[in-house]
Amino acid sequence: MIQAKVEADKLRGDLLQAAGDVRRADIALAQFVGTSEPIAPRDDLKIAPRAFDVAKLIAEAKAHRPDVLSARTALATAEAKIGLAHSNITIDPTLSLGWSHATSATDSNLPYSKVAPSIAVDYISASISIPLPFARREFRGELEGTIATRGQAIEQVRVAELRVEVEIKQALATYQASIDRVKLYEGGILTNADKVLEKTEYNFTRGNGTQLEVLDAARTVDDVDLNYYQALVDHAHALIAVEQAAGIWDIKL
Repeated sequence: MIQAKVEADKLRGDLLQAAGDVRRADIALAQFVGTSEPIAPRDDLKIAPRAFDVAKLIAEAKAHRPDVLSARTALATAEAKIGLAHSNITIDPTLSLGWSHATSATDSNLPYSKVAPSIAVDYISASISIPLPFARREFRGELEGTIATRGQAIEQVRVAELRVEVEIKQALATYQASIDRVKLYEGGILTNADKVLEKTEYNFTRGNGTQLEVLDAARTVDDVDLNYYQALVDHAHALIAVEQAAGIWDIKL
């Protein structure tokens, strides 16, 4: 009887702890929908297993993940800077054309206001300027720097795409393991644990067992149930991890 009371008090303490965990989880869930009021979710975590196409997920991730897009944007910027650096060192001749007109004038200093011997004239001029090659030498360092930046950007794109493939494959491996674990519990462990408890209780009522045996069988059922619930939670987390790694969201809530 004392052992039974100890077990009951222990489980009561676990219950109080679990109730507190539920309240904290409800408050944390409310933050995702933009409110401070606790939200009590309904339904359960029995999500049907899904089959993913690895190649399709990788292609989706490379096309939509922000880190990959950022790396590609940096590469495009580096390419644009190379074009600008090339234009800075290119020898660009400049052609100039001009036209001017001079009219005849009256020389007021001459006697009788005679017309000065200047006549109306039109002038057309043309010039071409070519920068000397050494005048652009300072821009060659800029070009070499932008080329090096482009090489670095290309490597960053390659690393980002490789990281996508690794993360997706790791997430899928974890997800498949979570599916197998859930199937293991649903395939007979839960039922067998209940059967053991039922038979132990039956023997106890017939005087062929002890209360400690009943408690042990009940503890086994509780442990199996908790492990099963944790397997469901891990399965949900693994599914979300796959979606995050692929940069998609198609989970129906």
